Amino acid sequence: MIFGERIKQARELRGLTQTKLAELLKVTQGRIAQIEGEFRDVADSLIAEIAYRTELPVSYFSKPPENWLSAGSLLFRARTSISKREITQSLRDAEHVFGMAHSMAKSLDIPVSLRTLDGDPRDAARKTRMALGISATEPVHNLIRLLEGAGVWVLAIPAIEGRDAFCCWAQTERGEIPVIVISPDCPGDRLAMNVAHELGHLVLHKNQLGRLSPELEKEAFAYGAEFLMPEAGIRSDLRPPISLTRLARLKPKWGVSIQALIRRAYDLGIISERQYRYLFMQLSSKGWRTTEPIPIVPEKPRLLKKMAEVLYGSPMPIERIAADVNMLPAEVSRVLNLYAEAEKPTETAKSRVVTFPAHHRIQQ
Repeated sequence: MIFGERIKQARELRGLTQTKLAELLKVTQGRIAQIEGEFRDVADSLIAEIAYRTELPVSYFSKPPENWLSAGSLLFRARTSISKREITQSLRDAEHVFGMAHSMAKSLDIPVSLRTLDGDPRDAARKTRMALGISATEPVHNLIRLLEGAGVWVLAIPAIEGRDAFCCWAQTERGEIPVIVISPDCPGDRLAMNVAHELGHLVLHKNQLGRLSPELEKEAFAYGAEFLMPEAGIRSDLRPPISLTRLARLKPKWGVSIQALIRRAYDLGIISERQYRYLFMQLSSKGWRTTEPIPIVPEKPRLLKKMAEVLYGSPMPIERIAADVNMLPAEVSRVLNLYAEAEKPTETAKSRVVTFPAHHRIQQ
């Protein structure tokens, strides 16, 4: 049996309209609408052509459709910058990679320890840091790894301009899973703030995702700023006088952009609005608003590749994985290449453990 909804998902995943897919298949747009609505049978030859055009195996279309993810924070953050079709494609990208992870996770146990919180965003950020075992005053340089250790699935999807990150709580048969979707091409300093911001939405706004407002965005920003730049630790680093040179030296320590440090100094009352504006004028004059000096290496997520290594061994049998997750081998390779390799353990490194059944224990 072929599911029309799966054909629609495949089309949207590749960013195709019904009209464009019809042109590629040399059929009418109405025929595509009928197929997606399951109003008529589809010849095997046409399914094979659809599979070819969407770069998916034929088996993908005979699997019942699954809709674990919602648009979550994507719907609000992208409202003014991208089209509805582009929003849908981002969501389909995330669903596609989540489906790969979900297929593998059926044989694994990945507990979720991230907890939602009410109240002041800054207080919630401090409580989350404590729950994750982070010092109240120190920078966070392995944020994604810490979140994966708490059961957050951080998924990298192909970079699409204007959509650096979004989040949702996935609804699965085994319970709810917190998900943060990131662009692998995002600069490291911006990536850290994006992830911390989305973490704020997961923690503070679980039941409000998809209905976000400027006020809730403000709360997520306050959460992210306190999480990455805790007042108890950064205030001493931001003593006046504040200059771009000094902020540039602080950038590697805190792993955030110079712009974020300027904003933090302003929000903490360390600099005035006039100083804040002057510093940003200096940034603009140097061309640093778009490309800052001292780039931060972006952290790659690890969990998805670790799942594959545990289940399939190393080197991983790509064709076997592809058959199991209803993807083509080339796409499996492309996806897995977005994720980090295992790090060599060091004596001083702190390990975070994700529990897998039987003998499988994963050190993040």
